[in-house]
Amino acid sequence: MDLDESKIFFGITLRPDRAVAYWNLSKDEDCRKLVISRMVLGAGANEDEYNVVELKTAEDDVIPIASLKADENRVAILDLEFFDSEVEFTLTAGSGPINILGHIVLYEAENISEMEKSDFSSRCL
Repeated sequence: MDLDESKIFFGITLRPDRAVAYWNLSKDEDCRKLVISRMVLGAGANEDEYNVVELKTAEDDVIPIASLKADENRVAILDLEFFDSEVEFTLTAGSGPINILGHIVLYEAENISEMEKSDFSSRCL
């Protein structure tokens, strides 16, 4: 990480009533990138169903990035980085909940107070 960068936590949950989540870096020039490090199948997931999360990029590529099942695999370790782009995460199979976890990298950390960091995270989403 460069000296002029700061990381803040990113997390969102996909479930039937919120099956799609968006990330749009172009909304705010202070956000450098989104890094997704893992997806975790939450408590209460049905043991007999697969939960699939797909990623759609600004180029309209659709890629499955995780397939989790309660009695087989509850965690997917990922290393996905998104720069200057718009992405969409969709729960395409199963009822979840799927927790998507990672961090947002910001510019010029030494000039950003803790209060401003929370403002950046909401603007970058």
